[in-house]
Amino acid sequence: MRRRTRSRRRSGRPWLSVVVVAVTSLLLLTAMPPSASFDTGSVGRGSGIAVADDGNAILGLSNHSALKTGETCKLVNVTNRFDRSVTVTVALREDSEKYGNLTLGNGREGNQTSFSLGTGISRTVGLETDNESAYDGDDVYFHANATGDGVRAVATDRHSTIDDGASTTDCDITL
Repeated sequence: MRRRTRSRRRSGRPWLSVVVVAVTSLLLLTAMPPSASFDTGSVGRGSGIAVADDGNAILGLSNHSALKTGETCKLVNVTNRFDRSVTVTVALREDSEKYGNLTLGNGREGNQTSFSLGTGISRTVGLETDNESAYDGDDVYFHANATGDGVRAVATDRHSTIDDGASTTDCDITL
């Protein structure tokens, strides 16, 4: 009697096992739910800073409504309501540089001026406008910002109007 022995050789299709494992892995990966992470989110939180108009803000800006061509007029009065000194910069917006020069004290400053301002102190920046009647009715835009130790305030696109017909006592002045 002869004994039968089994061959220890595997079946002739080894690639089939590899394909089954690959397909199963792919199905498992695509069936997994998306990650619980996030790209953006929003959280509601209150603010402890009250909103105020420009004149009463922490960097107070009182722009003067009427400017006249060919005169030096008040453009903006700046008040520091921070609890520390700040450096203030007032600059004409690029499209308003054609109207004239900023003035501070007795000097012409060009398109931008900077100065230190102590707590509770105000300072007036003027505009010496060119004598050009075509400017009548135009708005002169400026930006103002203040920086100090741990504080920063920015006010952009404030304006005053050139109005040769307006009666004002804020022109022909020495600032």
